[in-house]
Amino acid sequence: MSDIHHTTLGGGRRVTLPADLCRALGLRDGDPLVVQRRDGELVILSLDQRAERMRGELAALTHGADLSSDLQDLRRADAEHEARLSR
Repeated sequence: MSDIHHTTLGGGRRVTLPADLCRALGLRDGDPLVVQRRDGELVILSLDQRAERMRGELAALTHGADLSSDLQDLRRADAEHEARLSR
């Protein structure tokens, strides 16, 4: 269930988040936030939340494949191939 908080758009298009909401979400002054429009709504995410969503989206696109390990394997194979060629 989500809480509903009210705020206003201030001068310079600034939005102030209620202190209790920031405490509940672990947000502090200076924390980077991502603001996006999604389906006509304004969505504010912490950078960590956005990164986690992107990881989930990437996992769905790659069907859970470990791309980092795949890349390391490819680089290792390339290095071995180069070493054989230079002998």
